[in-house]
Formats: sequence, structure tokens, C-alpha cells
Amino acid sequence: MSLKRSHRTPTRSVRANPIDCESLEGRRLFAGIRAPAVPLITSDPYLSIWSQGSKLTDVTTTHWTGAANALVSLIRIDGTSYRLMGTDPSTLAAFPQTGVQVLPTRSIYDFDNGHIHVTMTFMQPALGTDLTALSLPLSYINWDVRSVDGLNHSVQVYDSVSSQLAVNTQDQQVVWQRGSTNGLTTLRVGTPTQTIFNPAGDGVRIDWGYAYLAAYASQTTSSIGGNTAE
Repeated sequence: MSLKRSHRTPTRSVRANPIDCESLEGRRLFAGIRAPAVPLITSDPYLSIWSQGSKLTDVTTTHWTGAANALVSLIRIDGTSYRLMGTDPSTLAAFPQTGVQVLPTRSIYDFDNGHIHVTMTFMQPALGTDLTALSLPLSYINWDVRSVDGLNHSVQVYDSVSSQLAVNTQDQQVVWQRGSTNGLTTLRVGTPTQTIFNPAGDGVRIDWGYAYLAAYASQTTSSIGGNTAE
């Protein structure tokens, strides 16, 4: 079962803009360094999602214990879709990744196909100077899309989160709900029985509380539901 949000602007035109070459060059220096895993969503040991592939599209993202915690991102450029994160759908080509950099509060991926440059940033507000931000169980994903060929392009971005984030084992049932608040569309998924802090242990995924996706309602369309059982 999956929780999906389509983060799209159906006729968004991406104009040609200069790119900060210094910051891009710095990230390209890291492109040849193969970290064992790249942190993506790391609020706490329960909500801790990593990419263990050389590229963000090489593997399914996982919990630190190795269990699948699938995050998927796609991009559609002038009517053609590509994968930015994850292995699904396998029928789509991966958008060329050119670099990755891991910083204390951010993991930054760069993609470029000669026409569009995408910078995808995973940010955790783990700021020692702001205890309120540090305590929030929130992570942010930002897509910065720029034209590099001097032309305008129509771009849509899609983001999906699996209900695997809200269960300990794959056979657990989940319930989901759509909501809205302060101009945001919110989608949530979790188990119907909230057994807080139970079970306990090292090799345990969180199955209490809810996984949320939120985005500005004016900029998105959304869907939420379950897969058909095979």
C-alpha cells in the first residue's frame, strides 16, 4: 500500500537562468566519492531513511535496518517522464545524476541532461541553536529546476511515499486520510492500532504515529490509496 502525492504545476515554464557554478563544482568533486549510504530522512532512529546506491535511482530507499522504506520521485519534462529517486516505475529511464554531497543537515543531489538541471535537497532542521526546530519530526525535500539550454520547458514533479514508513512488518494493515491546514494539502497513513513504544528493540520500524506528506495546495494535485492485492 502506498501514500502518494503528485507535486505538479501542469504548465510550469522553466526559464533559462544562470547556475551557481561554484556550488555545482563543489558538489561535482564529491561525485566520485562513494559513501556507503546517503541520509535522506533522518528524524530519529525510527524514522531513518537512506539511499544505499551509487545513484539515487539505483535502489529502493531503505530504513537503516535494511527494510524497504520506499520514496519515489519522478520528473516530467516537455511530456517525457524520468525517475529522480527510487527504482519504480522500472519502465522509466533514470534522469542522469551528476553529483551528490552530504552535509551536516542536508544531502544534495544534482541531475542534468543537457537541457534541464535539477538540484534535489533533503534537509533535516537539526540546528543546535534552535531547539524547537531540532525537536520537530519533520524533513524537507526541495526540487530546484533550471533550464541550461537557453530554452523554456514545461516541468512537473511527482513525489510518492510508501506506507512502509508507518509499519514494522509488511503484513500490517494501514489506514489513510486526506486533510488540509493553513493552505497545505496533507496526506497521512498509519496503523489502525496505535501500540506506542511496542514492540521495542534495535531492528524495529515504527508502527505507531503517522507518516505525513504536506505541500502547498495551490501548487499540487494529490492522491492517496492502496495497491490491489496480488
